[in-house]
Amino acid sequence: MRGFPFAWLVCAGITFSAAADAQTGYVLEVQGRWVKEGADSDAIAQGQSVKNGDVLRWVSDGRNPGLIVVASGAGEVVVRRTCPAQGNCESAKVSIAQAHSQGLLERLFAAVMSRFQQEPATFVSPNTRGEDDFEGVVNVIVRRGKSLDVTELFRDFEDGTYWLQFGKRLDGRGQAIAPVLVKFESATTSVAIDLPSGLYRTTIRSFATQAIYESWTLARTESAARTCRRALSDACSLARRWGDKVTEHNKGDFIRGYLYSLAIDGGDACPADDGTPR
Repeated sequence: MRGFPFAWLVCAGITFSAAADAQTGYVLEVQGRWVKEGADSDAIAQGQSVKNGDVLRWVSDGRNPGLIVVASGAGEVVVRRTCPAQGNCESAKVSIAQAHSQGLLERLFAAVMSRFQQEPATFVSPNTRGEDDFEGVVNVIVRRGKSLDVTELFRDFEDGTYWLQFGKRLDGRGQAIAPVLVKFESATTSVAIDLPSGLYRTTIRSFATQAIYESWTLARTESAARTCRRALSDACSLARRWGDKVTEHNKGDFIRGYLYSLAIDGGDACPADDGTPR
């Protein structure tokens, strides 16, 4: 059975700048203290923008190793440097070779990085989380009238009885839905829940073991759900290409941030199917 630890909360009302120029990159992952050469001594933060030619220097504390991963504005990893806890470590120079198009993926990638930097305690999960299935932290499900297709939610779950709850909407106004007892079997496809379209933090609790599994779930009518899934699949493909250059928990952070940005900023790529306020 799959499992995913507590997802980070999300906040609304943050303003984001337009997409950065072609030679701007972003700090996708950082462990320990890194600074820009020739700049002030402020530590580099996850989500922070960097420019082509910037030199990033590791400042050792003598106890913990260092790691920094930088991606281009198109999301491709251009720098990955690890440093030992003690001893010298060569600085990392940012090199972004060519311009990239400013499509949906690039625009939302920049939005996710901005959210990481502006609200790190809210959007970035702790490094101790240890996820092993970054794609399992998000779902897009279909709502049909007053029922939900839960096939995606219970993918890879064993037959059994579970409490299913949708928390307060993350992308707009709306109250939490009271927990529903679901007797899940492999043939189960729908559950009678009248859930408005929106993005929710979802909790599934095993009735037998009390184990808790959490994800972020976007509910849409069938046509809109297909559109949103296609847009989300581009982000999943990007995260897969990162391979072991990026840790699984940071991939999970990115995918959640991307789904949130898709729900808020995606426009026609992820439409609100019923006029629900964003």
